[in-house]
Amino acid sequence: MTDLIERLSSHLLPIETLARDHTSGGGFSLREDANPSPATTSTDAAVMVAVLASDEPEVLFTVRSAQMPHHAGQVALPGGRHHAGEAFPMATALREAQEEVGLEPDSVQVLGGMEAIDTLTGFRVTPVVGWVDAATDLRACDREVQAIFTLPLAHVLDHANYSAHRVRFRAGGARQSYRVWSLRGRQWPIWGATAWVLARLSGITVDAP
Repeated sequence: MTDLIERLSSHLLPIETLARDHTSGGGFSLREDANPSPATTSTDAAVMVAVLASDEPEVLFTVRSAQMPHHAGQVALPGGRHHAGEAFPMATALREAQEEVGLEPDSVQVLGGMEAIDTLTGFRVTPVVGWVDAATDLRACDREVQAIFTLPLAHVLDHANYSAHRVRFRAGGARQSYRVWSLRGRQWPIWGATAWVLARLSGITVDAP
């Protein structure tokens, strides 16, 4: 498992660097025709890429409840918005993972994270990657999570499972262009910011238009 952890860590930044970037404004935008610096109205959030240790390690996903105000019914990584006073992004990602799926913070070995991404819905999301070595009794928060599922880490790291799609439309008289990533899953489609995060984790360069 040591080699696998080292492979994951090779694509990650130290948490301390991400905390500094949070205050300095570094990050990427999903919109190709936009300035990559985040909008001042973006809401800070963090997600946890939890890798569950086993003979064949797996990545943890949630399906968001249909009652959620943002991204209802979509596949996501456990996460949510930053709360005032907590260390960002690590404390935010750990708290949200505990609230949404019952992942105990003490069971997570934080390996690092990735630069923030500005989503099309006004969130500025910083991914945190954690290795979960201890047995964990996962349980979905009924209010926020419709289902919990996993995919093999080998599937997530396989570049052949990713596709990029270009979406263009007019909004307010202006033409806008977006590159949307997808990850081939099983029962539920995995796309958008979630697929973007995992594509970067796999080593795919996804930031250039």
